[in-house]
Amino acid sequence: MRSNVAAFAVTLLIAVAGASPVSAHRRDELLQAARIGVAADRIELELSLTPGIAVADDVIGAIDRDHDGALSSEEQRSYAEQVLAATEVRIDDRIVKMEHAAAMYPLPGELRNGDGAIELRTAATLRALASGRHEIVFTNGYRGDISVYLANALKPDSERIVIASQHRDPEQRTLAIEFTIDGQRFAALPAWLFASGAGAWLIARRRLLPAS
Repeated sequence: MRSNVAAFAVTLLIAVAGASPVSAHRRDELLQAARIGVAADRIELELSLTPGIAVADDVIGAIDRDHDGALSSEEQRSYAEQVLAATEVRIDDRIVKMEHAAAMYPLPGELRNGDGAIELRTAATLRALASGRHEIVFTNGYRGDISVYLANALKPDSERIVIASQHRDPEQRTLAIEFTIDGQRFAALPAWLFASGAGAWLIARRRLLPAS
């Protein structure tokens, strides 16, 4: 009798442990997490897309247009453009044109298991912003039918930039970041090295600011 109880307990423990990674993310949703970086002459956008198991084939199908089971470089580039075309970035109520994205894709099997995230990164170079208060508004309109959203500001690299506040709509599809630039402080602004590949920027990712 005791051996049967022990065996059941072990089986239950294994089942719970195996279910934990899946339960950490909803099976039927595409989680989109946006991170916005601010500099005096640059806006950076990092966007992670993690499909749940139930919607993974839908997402893979949107990338793998020839249905050959592989995600070609052209298909990856096209999908990144499709995603970013559904987003909008404004600075002081002016639309900002973002550059071509760097992208990092997991294998299709990792996406189907709910373990893989598509990582996109893009940026816009601006004329140097004047000292004082400014606002960036980011809106994500991609796949609202299956998505849940997160959005946050990255901690600025320069002491000249101070994030004053962050405001989100209830779904976090829109994030408004109010920040100030201190003209009295010298700052050496960082350069993101797109040419070095997606791996470098993942390693160099900065800390998220706490939600406000």
